Amino acid sequence: TKEPKIVLPTTKITEIQQIMQQNKVHTVLVCDAERHLLGVVDHYSCML
Repeated sequence: TKEPKIVLPTTKITEIQQIMQQNKVHTVLVCDAERHLLGVVDHYSCML
């Protein structure tokens, strides 16, 4: 399995889309500075 891609809550949607495209993933994890999971952003969420 691949290493999960992690972004901060302040990461812009455009940056998240780039990360997903570059890494060929459809979901990224949103974590705080201590790497506690806060949520998930997927490909479909970016389309809204």
